Amino acid sequence: MPMRGELSAPTMRAAWQKQPAEPVWRQIFEILWSPDLIVVIALAALGLAATICVSLLSPSFANIIG
Repeated sequence: MPMRGELSAPTMRAAWQKQPAEPVWRQIFEILWSPDLIVVIALAALGLAATICVSLLSPSFANIIG
């Protein structure tokens, strides 16, 4: 990899040019459809469903044992 002083001036200028900004809606879409977020939402939904089931069944379970 060449050092900064070894690069020609046009190459250095091209490296420092900014990329055009992505639209906000595209960034939001990519975040919402990322596989990591889908896994987190699925696990949270599973935990919420388990919590609801346990809270609904706990009084009858206590009556069976007692």
